[in-house]
Amino acid sequence: MEIRQLQPTDTGVENLIEKSDQYLDALYPPESNHTVSREQLFKDCVFLGLYLEGKLAGMGAIKPELEGDYAEIKRVFIDDEFRGRKLSIVLMVALEQEARNRKIPVLRLETGVKQPEAVALSQDRIQGHPAFWRLFRRPSQRVYGKVTLIQQ
Repeated sequence: MEIRQLQPTDTGVENLIEKSDQYLDALYPPESNHTVSREQLFKDCVFLGLYLEGKLAGMGAIKPELEGDYAEIKRVFIDDEFRGRKLSIVLMVALEQEARNRKIPVLRLETGVKQPEAVALSQDRIQGHPAFWRLFRRPSQRVYGKVTLIQQ
């Protein structure tokens, strides 16, 4: 297993982004989808890929906000071929570590109510890390937050 920053030309990236788009488009109307564009993923985000068996199995990004006091987790997606192996947990831990490395004190995660796996992942403890806490809810979405750095 390997996790590394993705580049637009990496094999499998466009395919996985397209699968993610299709998945979300099937669940929600366009006005409820708050994904970052392909261009933003490579320009404004730290975009990580999880490789397993030599293939791009999953992806996820953190998008730092301009104020610098938090970042949003975006585009976490595991290819169908690799689901059921708890790879999203591995990816989330890597994204949290990336936020810590960049001194981002808080992460936010927004997920839709039609994605029970994402809601459960947001609420669970991840390998000894505290769970995200619910910030607020909207009819079609849940918003969670997590402190990544303790100010001393």
